[in-house]
Amino acid sequence: MIRWPLRIIAAAVLVSCSADPGDERDLAERVTRAIVATDLRPVAAEFEPAAQPMLADRSRLIRLAHELAPLGSLTRVKEIARGGPEHRTHTFIAQFTNGSRIEDMTLGAGRKIAAFHIRPAPGLP
Repeated sequence: MIRWPLRIIAAAVLVSCSADPGDERDLAERVTRAIVATDLRPVAAEFEPAAQPMLADRSRLIRLAHELAPLGSLTRVKEIARGGPEHRTHTFIAQFTNGSRIEDMTLGAGRKIAAFHIRPAPGLP
């Protein structure tokens, strides 16, 4: 009889302690959409204070958005790897209608974005 409530409590603790893997994917997708829209204000609060100067570099943002424009509309972001201490490093493939890019996102101690990089996907358009 005592086992049932303990199982419920244990399950609740496990659920509350583990981050939802979709949270990081959703965050990466929101950042990608913000880059494409050349407006990082909707996701600015998701970045660590040390990364804020990068967000203020409008010319860098516009260059990156122009690089992504020929790829078409973003269709999905899928996590393909995670690693590092406490699984803070995440790698995604961002799929657009006309190609793909790899995204690397590193989260800091407060689960805020410390670094976000977009690079060509080897072997993919």
